[in-house]
Amino acid sequence: MNAHKEKKKKTSVVCITHALPSSFHVLQGRMAAHVYPGDTLETRMWVMPQRPGTPASWTRIVFHTVARTPGEEEERLVITGGAVEVGPVMEGGRAKL
Repeated sequence: MNAHKEKKKKTSVVCITHALPSSFHVLQGRMAAHVYPGDTLETRMWVMPQRPGTPASWTRIVFHTVARTPGEEEERLVITGGAVEVGPVMEGGRAKL
């Protein structure tokens, strides 16, 4: 394993995984290529600055997903142009985000 892969950190986006369905305001993406059984998928995400006109409590995350077939080094984009806008999660009348 090369040094670059050893240094890679895996992260999760808590605001997406724990959000209630009502907190999702935008979810978009484009299926760009086939995924085959046995492929490894990796989703890369970036938190973006607020867009003009959106509430300050919303979080915008853009992403794309790559797939790797076992035995091949090349990766291919399988989801492009992905974006999620998440508002505050309301539980018991309080924002959790």
